[in-house]
Amino acid sequence: MSKNMEEDIWKPPAEGDLIWQQRMPGGTCIFLDAYPVQEGDRYETYYRVLHPIEGLINDPAYYYSSIEEAIEYGKKQLTWENEQWKKRHEKEK
Repeated sequence: MSKNMEEDIWKPPAEGDLIWQQRMPGGTCIFLDAYPVQEGDRYETYYRVLHPIEGLINDPAYYYSSIEEAIEYGKKQLTWENEQWKKRHEKEK
């Protein structure tokens, strides 16, 4: 197991890859590089990315996923929301 969980779950993308920002404002970013930052007694991986609104930023890696993972999560969320909508409207009948 590596020093932090992000490296075990998702390997850092290559320079220039598109990745998805999972925090607000969200969206597609261009990955530039990854580097370790010491936080207390452990190291956290940070990404340097280019965001269309925020510009050049440095963020913890856990705020990012691959585009494929973001699409999969979006599909699951949409399915759940549709099920909730149907349940609410069935009760009204």
